[in-house]
Amino acid sequence: MARLTHADLLDPAALPDPVGDLKKAVGTYQEALAHGKTVLAEYHLEGGSSAVLARQLSWLTDQILLLAWRKFRSGLNVGNRVDLIAAGGYGRSELNLESDIDLLILVSPSDGAEEALITDFAEQFIRFCWDIGIKVGHSLRTEKECVDIARNDISVITNLMETRLLDGDPDRFKTLQDRLRSRRVWPVERYFREKSAEQAARHKQFG
Repeated sequence: MARLTHADLLDPAALPDPVGDLKKAVGTYQEALAHGKTVLAEYHLEGGSSAVLARQLSWLTDQILLLAWRKFRSGLNVGNRVDLIAAGGYGRSELNLESDIDLLILVSPSDGAEEALITDFAEQFIRFCWDIGIKVGHSLRTEKECVDIARNDISVITNLMETRLLDGDPDRFKTLQDRLRSRRVWPVERYFREKSAEQAARHKQFG
């Protein structure tokens, strides 16, 4: 079996600017994503490692999302006020061919026209992801909103603990991680107690 390389999956230079010609971009990105997934499926059916598939699919998804993200961010003049963060299984770089993609769009506090601009940017980007075939679950939040919601929801805190920065300000990302890992948000004993109860409930429901 031939070794699987990034070049087998994607040619980033072939992907156009979605802000310039959206219809053309959707078709081209769809084809690129489908090609990469087909290569990965064939690799796996020929006996290729599932761990390699998971890592390579995560890389493919990273590249396509980042290309689109940066082009939308530049075209809509959002600047550095937003960060793109992978969460959950995607944050761990563990994907299968039908996995959903969990994204956090971390934003700096803003108001008025700036807030409207960022919201419009996020909506256009997420709509484009769905149009090209990436099933995205996303949230658009400030650091404070992330912490406030995570403090009262074990599913949210678990999802946000398994994150990695795709694009944006590494210092802002580290600040968020440090706040989420604080015992004041989720004391360790409470977390494991409630996580154990959550797992028991899943086993009871699904067997």
